[in-house]
Amino acid sequence: MATSIFPHTFRLHWLISYLMVSVRTQLMLMAIFGAVALSYFIQNGNVVLEGFQIAGSACFIIGVIMLPVAMRLNHLGRVRIGPFGIEATDDRGTRRVIDWNKMESVAIVRNWGWRSIRVRTSDGRTLWLPLYVSRPEEYGEVVEQYAGADHPLSRALSFARPES
Repeated sequence: MATSIFPHTFRLHWLISYLMVSVRTQLMLMAIFGAVALSYFIQNGNVVLEGFQIAGSACFIIGVIMLPVAMRLNHLGRVRIGPFGIEATDDRGTRRVIDWNKMESVAIVRNWGWRSIRVRTSDGRTLWLPLYVSRPEEYGEVVEQYAGADHPLSRALSFARPES
């Protein structure tokens, strides 16, 4: 029976991936509509209810349109972990395999309001690892099992998800 060199796969939680792309777009759309409605109210002195119905419909349509984008983000947010290293998406959206000993720096950063882990490698690449995965408890345990407790990624994961 053949086994994969990456026996553990973690995916970005589907709801988080949808919220990451959809909420920002819908908030921007509502802000634009609010500015237009306020301008109309200042000029004419009344509020048109049809405009609110149009804005609600537009937000719903944008939410539906963003579903495929969220599914693509969910696929790109996949992290595979094994004894030889980690496979994740780099800053260009390409899947890369990085050995444990090639990781130079690890930092927890906020990217559009969501926390993620940025890993810089010795060859100048940057990998992005999500923190909001479907099995967060197992995520840190697997990294610690393969990389060791003193590895910077293990320490970052234990810091990012403190035990309660």
